[in-house]
Amino acid sequence: MTRRKRLTLFLGCTVVFIVSTVLMLAYSFGYRLSPDEWSIVQAGGLAVKATPSVSARIFVNGKLLKETSLISRRLTLGGLTPRTYNVKVERTGYHSWEKSLAVKPELVTDVDAFLIKKDQQPIRWTQNDSYARMSFVDADQEIIALTSENKKTSIYIDGATGTILTKPSFRLASSSPALSKRAKAFIHERGITAFRYDPYGERLLWWDTDALHVRWLQGEDYLPLYTERTEIEIRNIAGGIRTAEWYPGREGLLVAHGDSISALELDPRDRRNIYPIFTGSKPDILVSSSNELLYILSDHSLSVLPIE
Repeated sequence: MTRRKRLTLFLGCTVVFIVSTVLMLAYSFGYRLSPDEWSIVQAGGLAVKATPSVSARIFVNGKLLKETSLISRRLTLGGLTPRTYNVKVERTGYHSWEKSLAVKPELVTDVDAFLIKKDQQPIRWTQNDSYARMSFVDADQEIIALTSENKKTSIYIDGATGTILTKPSFRLASSSPALSKRAKAFIHERGITAFRYDPYGERLLWWDTDALHVRWLQGEDYLPLYTERTEIEIRNIAGGIRTAEWYPGREGLLVAHGDSISALELDPRDRRNIYPIFTGSKPDILVSSSNELLYILSDHSLSVLPIE
């Protein structure tokens, strides 16, 4: 081998070594090649959990990457090239959940899959009665008043057992949480009449026949990770909205509309997953957060459905 060839080989190996070292260092510091822009960008991450959190199968771009358990309830992926990833979560006996989520440089995209049971059958407590309205009458939301259309007849139901109660055996109290000053001012300013207030997150849910609205009252610093807006609007709900409730322990809502009850997630990224809960004649709903029960008044009959 001539001297010139040896020098060329040495220089070539040196260049390969330097380039490989630079690429390895860049990779170790979280830099990736973006296929969309053909540029070097810093990597991002993806964190996925499900509610309920056990026995959920998590797929990313069609590949099963995790089955959650009591010990490991979340999928966390780091070093991802910033782009859009399809995430699907399945659990036996539940509706599947799916979104396409953008992973951005230097950020972790965090998501909680909103899983709802399929084909739940409510337990009917009363039937063939003339009651047209229902409401809680105690602060613990455990006693339900059923009222006739003309408001002349009422009965009281133990919300845990379905037992009919006599009024003197319990003390009536407001079932609505006390409004904060911010909530009072906002309700007055907007002229809101039908609403649900969540004192723990200080957020307000209200509706008209065409749309649902949610407002986080503490400002941008207290927003959930799935939105950058202090107020969201949800439309395209079939049949007209009659009433809505917060879904206990979830970032979601329960909505009575048309002849249906649906559960829907608040997370607006990509798509908002909506699941059927109940079908019946113009149903009305109440939710007991403490007992995790959904009460349904339809066809003048009261039914109850456990919710997770």
